[in-house]
Amino acid sequence: MEKSNSGPVIPVCMLLHDLINDLSVIIGNCDMASQELPANSKSASRFKVIAETARRMIREMKNHQCELTGLLRTTRIDKSKFLT
Repeated sequence: MEKSNSGPVIPVCMLLHDLINDLSVIIGNCDMASQELPANSKSASRFKVIAETARRMIREMKNHQCELTGLLRTTRIDKSKFLT
């Protein structure tokens, strides 16, 4: 996760954090595979589309993460409702 002035950002949603990690693996593999192919091949083009789609999904998830973090900072949560 990205760092802010106050230190590291703690993921509000571990599922979101895990999805971002998995998408990063997809991007890395697409980038490596496309490097082994001719630049103008259909397969290389498809890998680039997949990688860019995953990057776009990560950006959207990070924006969602920031919104959740902001909501948690401004909302008082009654912990007794969640603890048994």
